[in-house]
Amino acid sequence: MALESTDLAGFEALLRCPNGSGEAVAFADFIPVAEQTGLIIPLDRWVLRQVCRQLRTWMSRDRLPVVPVSVNVSEIQFLRPDFVTEVDRTLRTHGLYGDALRFEITESAFISRTDEVVAMLQQLPPGGCR
Repeated sequence: MALESTDLAGFEALLRCPNGSGEAVAFADFIPVAEQTGLIIPLDRWVLRQVCRQLRTWMSRDRLPVVPVSVNVSEIQFLRPDFVTEVDRTLRTHGLYGDALRFEITESAFISRTDEVVAMLQQLPPGGCR
């Protein structure tokens, strides 16, 4: 929320993974496992689709303006050659533009693969990264 105007400034998509007793598994525990097993790719895609679907629902049903949603993306997913295509297709499917999303990428991606990260950022739909 923007403090000066009390307008919504954005949302952040948070994923929680419950364990067998229904308690949330710590992010730091389940993301490395998802990355090691390759499940991070379908997981990241699912989150992106759910975020876009929910944002479109809010905009249609509740007449909300476009309020960007920040989405954490793993370095593995972000640097995939089809990432930009996937983002563009998902946005189009839900009738959204690049300004609907903000991507959060771990700093380690920038340190270890700066040139690749910059090239990928330049390919994303306008408004998709800040």
